[in-house]
Amino acid sequence: MTEVNYIKFKWGSIFLIILVVFSFGGYRFVKNSSLNNKAKLTFVSAQVTESMVITFPDKNLEKTIREYIQCPTGDILRDDVDKITNLKNTKGKHIKNLSGIENLTNLVCLDLSDNQISNLKPLKGLTNLTNLNLASNKISNIEPLIGLVELTHLKLDTNHMSNIEPLKGLVELTNLDLSTNKMSNIEHLKRLTKLTNLNLADNQMRDIEPLKGLTKLTNLNLAANQMSDIEPLKGLTNLIDLNLAANKMINIEPLKGLTKLTSLNLSANKMIDIEPLKGLTNLTKLNLAANQTSNIEPLKGLTNLIDLYLDTNQIKDYSPGNTNYKELEMPSNVSTVITPKQNITSVSNQVEASKVITFPDGNLEKLIRDAIQKPTGDILKSDVDKITSLQDAKDKHITNLSGIENLTNLTSLNLSNNQITNIEPLKVLINLIELNVSLNQIDATDMQSLQNALPKWNIK
Repeated sequence: MTEVNYIKFKWGSIFLIILVVFSFGGYRFVKNSSLNNKAKLTFVSAQVTESMVITFPDKNLEKTIREYIQCPTGDILRDDVDKITNLKNTKGKHIKNLSGIENLTNLVCLDLSDNQISNLKPLKGLTNLTNLNLASNKISNIEPLIGLVELTHLKLDTNHMSNIEPLKGLVELTNLDLSTNKMSNIEHLKRLTKLTNLNLADNQMRDIEPLKGLTKLTNLNLAANQMSDIEPLKGLTNLIDLNLAANKMINIEPLKGLTKLTSLNLSANKMIDIEPLKGLTNLTKLNLAANQTSNIEPLKGLTNLIDLYLDTNQIKDYSPGNTNYKELEMPSNVSTVITPKQNITSVSNQVEASKVITFPDGNLEKLIRDAIQKPTGDILKSDVDKITSLQDAKDKHITNLSGIENLTNLTSLNLSNNQITNIEPLKVLINLIELNVSLNQIDATDMQSLQNALPKWNIK
């Protein structure tokens, strides 16, 4: 072999060896690379699958979601909850923790009333909501609601709120219930000019100036507050139903221009002069009970009145009234002023059975409605006269007992573990044999006063 050929052979052998080594190494690299990619794909796939599973730490909430999507077992996936737009089976289910509900981003209507919820953060991103019911919970902070700007109906009654600033931007609201809370300042409602129905009953308000611009209001409930000045109401000329019961009003002059009113409750105030009412000719229902009125001459021209309540006043002459009453309630000792031409169908003690009973506390009202099996409509005295025992009033988040004084046939009552501070309404329930008001927030002096009022009964 020549030297040239030898060199060619040598370099050819070296090249062949390199080629073989590279081939095997390259195969291993490609193979390993392929395996790595496959592992990566598996990992990503697992991540995607995991992100599609929705969990609810609160088992009561999870149960209601499973019932709705008809998935009793197995993973709850995002596809399942994406179908939910209306969720109402969550009412009264002892729910405490809302975590997981933030994934129900297509929700439009949500009812979480009568639960034990305090933290609303999971609702923060549910921006499609138009109807939200959070009544009867343990809510004090409503800041997570700030961004729910599509809301038109919102119920927050019977909670623990004092600051309602987060509501100021919810300008699409037409229906708002904030009754039975701890509010004294309602300044942040003044921008909610689309409101037609507003319930602020059973709070601590004195100043209602922020309401003066809410001119679309047709229904307004301000009962059981601390108001004496109602001047801001004079421009609310679209009002049809107005409740101002249980306040501190003497002067009702601002009401004289509210001529669209058909129902007006002014009971339990301090009024003497009712002259401003004489022009409210559309009134069909008027409650003036428990005031200091003596002259009802101004009512003579209210010819559309059907229901009139005048008991507990200083009226001696009932004759100036009109002749169209279907129901007239006045002291049981009045009889000489009634004449045949007045066409009154229910008078004196007879009308007592038709007396409409109101309960400002929504939880107490619900309890009464359950007891009398009357989910809607007026609660009458004749309805509550049937109740002799009320043992399931414990643990119901009740704060206000107003109205319970009408349950005069009660012999057994359990109000333990609520949030009651005022037990004055219980003092007239003289038929009580068993009464439990333990685990509330009742002052010792008030308890002693109750004991004195009901000395023969077993008070716990």
